[in-house]
Amino acid sequence: MDPGTAIGLAGTVYKVVIAGIEFVGDAKQVYAKAGTDGNRDLDAVAQDIQNASASLEEQLDRTKTQAESSGNESQLTTEDQELRQLAIRASSVGKELSEALGKSQVSEKSKFKAFKAVVRGNWDADDIKKIESRLDSIRSELQLRVIINIKKSLDGPQNEPYKPMLTTLESLVNHQAQSGEDRKRMMESLSRTEELANSIKDDILVSKQQILAELRSAQPSFMANHQGPASDDEAIRKKVEGSILTSLWYPDRDDREESISEVHKKTFGWLFRDPATSDVPFSSLVEFLRSDTATAYWITGKPGSGKSTAMKFLLDDPRTYDLLQQWSGGKRVIRAPFYFFYNGSDMQKSELGLLSSLLYTLLREERKLIPIAFKGRLEAALGGQVVTQRPSIFEARRALKEVILHSPDIFFFLAVDGLDEFDPRVSTTDVVSLLQLTKSLSSFSNVKLVLSSRPLSAFEHGFADCPSLAIHTLTRDDIRSYVFDDLQSHPRMKMLLSRDEVRAKRLIHSIGDNSSGVFLWVRLVVQSLLEGLGNSDGLEELQARLEKLPTICIHCIR
Repeated sequence: MDPGTAIGLAGTVYKVVIAGIEFVGDAKQVYAKAGTDGNRDLDAVAQDIQNASASLEEQLDRTKTQAESSGNESQLTTEDQELRQLAIRASSVGKELSEALGKSQVSEKSKFKAFKAVVRGNWDADDIKKIESRLDSIRSELQLRVIINIKKSLDGPQNEPYKPMLTTLESLVNHQAQSGEDRKRMMESLSRTEELANSIKDDILVSKQQILAELRSAQPSFMANHQGPASDDEAIRKKVEGSILTSLWYPDRDDREESISEVHKKTFGWLFRDPATSDVPFSSLVEFLRSDTATAYWITGKPGSGKSTAMKFLLDDPRTYDLLQQWSGGKRVIRAPFYFFYNGSDMQKSELGLLSSLLYTLLREERKLIPIAFKGRLEAALGGQVVTQRPSIFEARRALKEVILHSPDIFFFLAVDGLDEFDPRVSTTDVVSLLQLTKSLSSFSNVKLVLSSRPLSAFEHGFADCPSLAIHTLTRDDIRSYVFDDLQSHPRMKMLLSRDEVRAKRLIHSIGDNSSGVFLWVRLVVQSLLEGLGNSDGLEELQARLEKLPTICIHCIR
């Protein structure tokens, strides 16, 4: 495959990636129950995907026809075969998106509604993550393999005109679009690069000065001050940094957090109250968050008592960050949560999964720390080795320590939920190692660590000296509010309360009294009673439903 064809094909592959990533960003907002940015043109995104996919199909057909006509199809170099396979993968993603989006008719007045309908009709949230993973993988191969291979093929003066185009392509592949306008200019630049490659091949343009002038006319703003090709070491460094982030990411990393129920509007506010106002003793979380500490804070509780929901509430509530700003003295605070999940993948319930997720979050927020965290990988890459596999648990531990030690002006808020859902059978470590890790992290002056778990003996012993609270002893009023609000809002219950307020309220209060602080059991009970109200049950039938439900089985809930 000649250099012009290779550069053009690689550029079109990246056009599919750019448009696909833009689509993924909007599709994620659909499942986050939010609208897309009003400045985004969804029609343009769909059109870019369709145009890039069609162009890629055309180029693949052309390269195949050329190889067949010359009789060299079976003699393609390994590098050419890799580029063709990458293009086929990109074409597959592009076709999938293009065909689905092509069915939608988007009006000016309801762009997001139409887009939302198409997304939900064709993909669920997990599908969107898989598409994102496929696009990230294609981009990584462009960065780490394809462009380097093309660069090696450009030796000799006859290939000199192609070099500025490859430099442009390399810069574009290493850049992430920051806006719709940025994306548009990147697409234009890629198209112009493809046209110029074909022009050189057809001997229409021969002057390097002409090529440079043409490329500058379509440069995105981020390349405006680009004075020439970066050094090979710098280019490789950027590629390896992207590869490191990719190696830390895994598809179901955020699944557990996203599956946690939204917090009821009247629950968990007591986390920010003074313990002196409570009849149940607990350590002040407010004091912990705003003060220098050398230990973690432990939220414990029975299975199903709402520990994960409380952690999510804590992470999302703006009061948390107001308090953390007091602790950091106004310096930057980076949040990094992790939710263990026993019923999930191996990475969701292992120490390596925890470390990888924390590192991915922190390094994505502060990319300048990647060379500090993974110095060995960068040195290996600069020495000619390509290291793409996931870090070992020892490398990940060391990397996290380096990130914290070399960031005295950055403060880290780490929240790890469900330590009891850690599974030593799939991890290379045990609970003792996990406890040692939490102790080590909490000892850093720029780390604030909040943990949650069931009150298993290993954790009770390991966190005996930590400030803590037992959540199932503190949620009585939360449960009553949740039950009363959900049941009282039903028209049938309003009628029953008006007829016999004493018996109706006794029924409602009995749910909280029998809950033992287990929110999961309460939700199941409320769901059953709402079904009964929907069937026009009276108080006797509702009481019978309540009595038929199983009592709380703590060891049955994980």
